[in-house]
Amino acid sequence: MPISLRISLLLLSLSAATPALARSITVEQSSATSVYGDWVLSTPNATTIVSHSREQVRTISSVPHGIYTLRVNAPTGATTTLRLKEGHAVRSATTGTSVTFSLAADASITVQIVFTFQGSVTIESTPSGASFELMGPNGMRITGTTPHVVRELAPYTYLVNFGLREGCTLPRPISRELPENGEIRFIGEYRCTSPLPFSASTSSSSSVKPLDQVRVIQSLPTTESTPGGQLRLTLGLINTGKSTLHDITFIEQYDPAAVLIAEVPEGARVEGNQIIWNIPKIYAGQRWSADLRLLLSPSLTPGSTTSLTARASATDLRDQDPSTLSETVQVGAAALPKTGRGLDLLFVGMGMLLSAVLTGIIKPKCS
Repeated sequence: MPISLRISLLLLSLSAATPALARSITVEQSSATSVYGDWVLSTPNATTIVSHSREQVRTISSVPHGIYTLRVNAPTGATTTLRLKEGHAVRSATTGTSVTFSLAADASITVQIVFTFQGSVTIESTPSGASFELMGPNGMRITGTTPHVVRELAPYTYLVNFGLREGCTLPRPISRELPENGEIRFIGEYRCTSPLPFSASTSSSSSVKPLDQVRVIQSLPTTESTPGGQLRLTLGLINTGKSTLHDITFIEQYDPAAVLIAEVPEGARVEGNQIIWNIPKIYAGQRWSADLRLLLSPSLTPGSTTSLTARASATDLRDQDPSTLSETVQVGAAALPKTGRGLDLLFVGMGMLLSAVLTGIIKPKCS
């Protein structure tokens, strides 16, 4: 047999043994509140492809044709809709957390995972017409004017900050947990006074205490966690004055023996037992805020507490009482579940291992 014929027959046999490859499978996740799940894709050759954490879009190229099954681990409280699209055409749409589909040779499929939620938050104030900022999961921020209702929200501990009003005290931030498919209400209560008559204000000007120019805020959804557990601290600085603040230094002070920093926020730096932000300016009536993830030290004794202190300073604040430029919150170590001494030691050991790993691999993001 001629050599050329043998080569042709060999190539033909190899091509017959090689499975045909489709072009791609794309998996997309969408959610109005930026809360996503995880998924696992089972392929025709008995392998699985697993999503990365909070992965919104992923395209898998050069996959074999055949039967695929996608299983979704949905967030708590979510209704999941799965849509199959081939090109611009929708092949199917189902409500559920799994779908099986066939993929033809040289085809492309898009699986759209849509999460919807039934929770709602109502923000009100007395008097009405106040501005607000609602803070939720994954950096979600919604602003508006009271009264206002936000729907289709995921279960989470939400935080509301209210805006300034002329002649009124500023309500403190309010934090509340939204249960699955539940409703919660925030009410900001302003205490407003009429301005003094011109004659009275001028005659007693020497005895009137100047208004504070800035307000420091620290907010925790919960003030305790088990040793080795995680807490999320929201920091804020509100310019309550009528002029712009310049070159502000904001410092969060903590005890490194009691608290570990899970991740240094962008724009901050760590110096000793302090996390420091340099803020160029804050306009009148505006706020600056940052989120900080903390880990309680696994060596903390249940029942013990530690302090977190926030301070602000700036040349523009030289006339403000220094005692009003700081705020301290207490964080406590909760007792471990009563599971027996052996398991208690196991939990503490796992927490110590986790903190050691985090200390070794997480490096600060410097500004």
